[in-house]
Amino acid sequence: MRPTEEQYHALKAVLVYMKTKYNAAEQENEIARLEAGLGQLRALFLYLQNDPEIADNFLLRPLAALESALFDSGRGANPALLDHVPERPGRPAGLARESVQGSLAFAVQLLVVGGVGTEAACKLVADIARRLGVRAEDGGALTGRQIKSWRAEISRQKAPKGSCETFARLHCLPPYSEAFRPERRLQPLPRQWHEKSAGAVVKALAATAPRSGPNANRHR
Repeated sequence: MRPTEEQYHALKAVLVYMKTKYNAAEQENEIARLEAGLGQLRALFLYLQNDPEIADNFLLRPLAALESALFDSGRGANPALLDHVPERPGRPAGLARESVQGSLAFAVQLLVVGGVGTEAACKLVADIARRLGVRAEDGGALTGRQIKSWRAEISRQKAPKGSCETFARLHCLPPYSEAFRPERRLQPLPRQWHEKSAGAVVKALAATAPRSGPNANRHR
């Protein structure tokens, strides 16, 4: 027996409620934000468990382990699942903020290729990020000046590796890669296409990494 439509609507209701709690939490109240995230995770878990194939084969064990580790961590414990040394010596690399850097820099690149000036493109991407709720790790707004700096560092290969890799990956990913085909120099896509595509990049961040950008005092 698969999850019913009624169960699906119940799931959505919990997701909406927990999102409201997350948004209402004070910036410094990370425990409240964690509890909201755990609430959504548990709701998804219980919903999927309604599928006998998933339940009988314990397909959600990895998700359950993650939920338990996050729960314990929120109470001050150091669960082994979350407590490990970086893959390389020194500062941790390949963090979510690097993906944010590369993605927002690429959104600017899409606009610039579409005929928008660099300053205007950086401001537009920052405005979209602010409107969709893409923020820094400390909850602060991301600025056009930051994004301009990230794009410049990526172009010089001076940015963190994760930022450069994200930028390069998006450059080759359909449908965005369409903007960089050689024939587009003679037959450019409409400016509206570039603006819509840049917005889609930022919207993806809003869904997957809404509060993972570098803080204002950190360019890397």
